Amino acid sequence: MEASELEWTFSPHMLETAHHYYEAAKILYPHGNLGQVAVINAALAIEIVFKSFNSSVSANEGKLNEKYDFQRNKLSNRRDAHNLIELYELLPKEIKCKFHDKFTLDMLEKYKNVFTADRYFYEKTARSSYSGTLIEIAGKLIHISALIYKEKGCTDIWVQNYPNVSSIRT
Repeated sequence: MEASELEWTFSPHMLETAHHYYEAAKILYPHGNLGQVAVINAALAIEIVFKSFNSSVSANEGKLNEKYDFQRNKLSNRRDAHNLIELYELLPKEIKCKFHDKFTLDMLEKYKNVFTADRYFYEKTARSSYSGTLIEIAGKLIHISALIYKEKGCTDIWVQNYPNVSSIRT
């Protein structure tokens, strides 16, 4: 199937970027005082994965450093471009059904605003404790996305080498 026949555009550099935030989260989480930073990175990874299915190429098309624009016009005026549930709801049906399971949705709901509400740990309203659950979910969503990209014919070098991608691009 050609990318032009899809409801969405391949955004492999976004997927790779999400993977970098996920990998950073995995490294940081075991260090107690960096657990919050790890979870914020995981939330950002999930946000980027979701946005990758609603983005279009804006520069460097077909190159390793391809650039994208998130299609904000899909968000209503009241929607938050960082809210994980709202971004999930914007996914094409074909993708949403592959990410759907009750536990994942419950955790996305619980942590839907973690990036905007909790990234400044010093603020009074910021959450003070986390679990590694969001990190696990980020890894799962990235994995599923990479498989979808491969299945749909994405020829990007990072996608084709996933999961062995530690140093594909420099």
